Amino acid sequence: MDAPQKTVAITLNNDDKTTPFLAQSWVTDADGVKTDALMALPPLQRIDAGQKSQVRITQVRGLTDKLPQDRETLFWFNVRGVPPKPGDNNVLQLAMQSQLKLFYRPKAIIRNSSDQPESCGVTPAQQKLLQEVYRGHTLAEMTGILSTDMKKIWQNKDRLLAKMGMRNRLYELLNGTRFREDLQRTAFMAPAESDMMCNTEATAGNQRSRSARMTGHARPEYAVRDIAEYWCQLQREMDDN
Repeated sequence: MDAPQKTVAITLNNDDKTTPFLAQSWVTDADGVKTDALMALPPLQRIDAGQKSQVRITQVRGLTDKLPQDRETLFWFNVRGVPPKPGDNNVLQLAMQSQLKLFYRPKAIIRNSSDQPESCGVTPAQQKLLQEVYRGHTLAEMTGILSTDMKKIWQNKDRLLAKMGMRNRLYELLNGTRFREDLQRTAFMAPAESDMMCNTEATAGNQRSRSARMTGHARPEYAVRDIAEYWCQLQREMDDN
């Protein structure tokens, strides 16, 4: 929950097809003590069988302003499902309680827009060049990564890529060759044996990337932003030289 947000919503589902439940919600601090800095509203509600509802976490400005402003603060969102009283007295009922971590992020540490890839010319198409599929592999759709300023990059590739330590890999990518090698030294893939394919088209002396696909075993923390920032790094290298 970022400081500028007044509320965030959490959806509660009653997956039981026959029984309604009461949902009791509240927020505690990292030590499990109930807090008033963040409030769960409504604190108690009925959710009918097979239905869903929402709980809104609302911050109390006067109290959240007293939280540390140089780091995130951990809270716990708690929800307890209370079943109706059974008709048979010889039945054991259990009330299930769940906890979710809730982080409050002060304004001072929210990333500024100037830190975003968009600030150095990354287009929406380029931001989509890597989409992770959390099924043991990473699927990267690289269409558009090299479509902007391709001529400038093409003309500077030898000097630029040699300095970046990536001349061979990106040179082969630009030339549309298919290769299989360890991508350990790249900024966006973990050590892996990967396939990368790129088809290029020459038009009026300009090389434009048509499509590229890369599949490999990658660290899950590498995502769209990592590749976008790598693109920014290439742009800065060209500007510096």
